[in-house]
Amino acid sequence: MRNILFSTTRQWNCGDEFILFGVINLIKQVYPEGFNAIIYNRHPDLRTDIMPLGDLRDVKLYMPDELTTAVDANFRVGFRDNSLKRTLDGQFIDLVVFAGTPEWSNSRCFDLYEIIEKFNLPVIALGIGNRIQEGCNLIMRNLNRFKLFTVRAPELIEPLKEHISPPPVYLPCPSLCGADSDKIRNIDAVKHIGLIYSCDKIRSEINNCVLTETYEYLLALFRELICRYPNIKFSLVCHYVDELPFAISDFPEVEVLYSFDAKDYYEIYSGFDLVIGARVHGLGCAAAMGIPGIGIMHDFRGETVKGFLAETISINQSMETVFEIVEGTVTTISDKNRRLKEHITRTTESYLAIVSETLDFPKKSFQGYSPPLLHPTDNIFEGRPYLAEAMRELRGIPSPMVAERDSVIAERDRAIAERDRAIAERDRAIAERDSAIAERDSAIAERDRAIAERDSAIAERDSSIAERDSAIAERDRAIAERDSAIAERDSIINSTSWKFTAPLRAIMSLFRRIIGGKRK
Repeated sequence: MRNILFSTTRQWNCGDEFILFGVINLIKQVYPEGFNAIIYNRHPDLRTDIMPLGDLRDVKLYMPDELTTAVDANFRVGFRDNSLKRTLDGQFIDLVVFAGTPEWSNSRCFDLYEIIEKFNLPVIALGIGNRIQEGCNLIMRNLNRFKLFTVRAPELIEPLKEHISPPPVYLPCPSLCGADSDKIRNIDAVKHIGLIYSCDKIRSEINNCVLTETYEYLLALFRELICRYPNIKFSLVCHYVDELPFAISDFPEVEVLYSFDAKDYYEIYSGFDLVIGARVHGLGCAAAMGIPGIGIMHDFRGETVKGFLAETISINQSMETVFEIVEGTVTTISDKNRRLKEHITRTTESYLAIVSETLDFPKKSFQGYSPPLLHPTDNIFEGRPYLAEAMRELRGIPSPMVAERDSVIAERDRAIAERDRAIAERDRAIAERDSAIAERDSAIAERDRAIAERDSAIAERDSSIAERDSAIAERDRAIAERDSAIAERDSIINSTSWKFTAPLRAIMSLFRRIIGGKRK
């Protein structure tokens, strides 16, 4: 029984697993007698892209027994995932398969390339989706071990052919071959549309998300679709668990579908007549069952959806243009379904022809078990000096970089002390300033009190002046009335009539005295 090692991820990006299912389906047809499927799991919780740990993950190689458990428990330097580990003997492996991924030449693959090199393993790559990340000698010197290299975007052929021989070949992503034949649909009308939901990094895992502008575009597009097609059923599909609560919140009236098991998505997608979304391999999973799709282009991987015969739209296009594409797809769904099924058949046949020809070599003979290294050797640190440094420090071996590190730390401490002195001086200056401000505020308050007292005295003075002015005005009115009366009297006395009647008034006065005397 052959032992085939597949480079993939599990429980991380189910799109990687859709590709793996397609690759395994193809290999099963090449080796109908069966094989043992082993995985090299690139899940970022197992293999970081910042520092590949290699033998650091196996603490028993360099830690005393009494420290091994403590280190493993507190720092989680090891992993117990049911996948290939770096210290496992690799000579029993007959073939290594990179199952269609952009991630085939970065640091998460270092351990795999070391195993390939150590045990001289043949390699094929099916559906690669990215250029080579140059700079690692380990990877560059093992590129000649690839017996077959297919890419899922034609534009990758040119930059890769100078490194890969025989040169790369374009074929659609092998996820197109991932569904069993009894799952392939016949579609004559669109009654149920699957909307593939994606979040931005604020709401989901940063390496498993879309940009915020794409997320907002998806929300607007999906809501408009639901409004414009009231007679079509819509469901949302989530690929990553972090998305689930946001999908339910964003679309409370719409059915939301999710599973932790990537295989369940064939059942989920099989219920749709059309799928729309930005997740490339959600479209690929549906396409493998003959279900047409519309892909929302948002990064370099978007070109892959053309291999699924999907229509493509851009977040920069107007809604009216987008809905012309949607309407065109809905009205021609039967023809698109027929063409897609023919495309699946042709793609599968092309893969089988090229893979069968490439893998026409005998099974390796197993030479016996080779135990893992008892002690780390220099070759595991090639291209990774930081691992060598970490290992030396863990084992207490003096390092030529320790003195430099200590010098940097001392310089940092001096800078911190200088900074602290500057901060203390600043704080003293601030205290002096605050004291001066307090004195100024006290003087201002005293001035304000004096001004208030002055204003009160002025107000009292103004009130007295007003009363005085009122009394003067009253006096002036009395004087004016008196002067008027005197003038009137003088006018009467000096008048001709007064003088003319003076004898009469005298006679009358005499007469009154006589009469008055008699009465007495």
